[in-house]
Amino acid sequence: MRVSFVLAFLLGCDAQVDFVYSGEPLARLDGIAVGFGEEELGDTVAVMWNANRGHQVPSGPIVLQPLRPSSPSDLGVHLLAPPPDAAFFRLGDDAGDLAEGYLFLLRPDAGDSVEPDDFVGTALGNVVVYVRGDVQLGSLTEEFLGGAWAEGYHVLDWRATAELTASQAELAGRCTDDMVEAGILAREAAETECRRTRLYRLVGTPADLETQLVFYWRPGPP
Repeated sequence: MRVSFVLAFLLGCDAQVDFVYSGEPLARLDGIAVGFGEEELGDTVAVMWNANRGHQVPSGPIVLQPLRPSSPSDLGVHLLAPPPDAAFFRLGDDAGDLAEGYLFLLRPDAGDSVEPDDFVGTALGNVVVYVRGDVQLGSLTEEFLGGAWAEGYHVLDWRATAELTASQAELAGRCTDDMVEAGILAREAAETECRRTRLYRLVGTPADLETQLVFYWRPGPP
């Protein structure tokens, strides 16, 4: 999975942490860790939300959630609450809001302020999404999600594409306008960059929240 990210955004980024929760998690995700040595994993997972604002992908907040290892390689990710409001975006005139999150493992001594070398692993090929509101059949939201999912958390497959989908084309257009207005790039260069980061689609998984995530070791930031 290709996830581009700007290091300057990570440096000193204050992640949102709130593990004081007395109820049941909204979602429990199971996964395995591949290529990790003993004591290389911390007890938190970073959810990097992509709010699809501006030219960065992902562009939203980072939220830390608890990681519950059941063995040296088997992991449980507990999603305690809905994503923060800053994680959500909306497509076209659709009624529902979306949040699209990428999951990363952190080193044991990572603090609340996420640093580039805190990232030690990533879940390849899957993203977690949160749907807020109704998803109408035939809408851009349904296309983006690969289905009319119910409100709440879901696990979807991430797949690269050769061409933009209609929903990604709308987001690429917003991105281009933002870059031009900010004076970052001329329009033609901005269009190329914004298309490059959005050549993917999401596809539903039969197991949904029971999909087994596979975290691969990788040093450094996403």
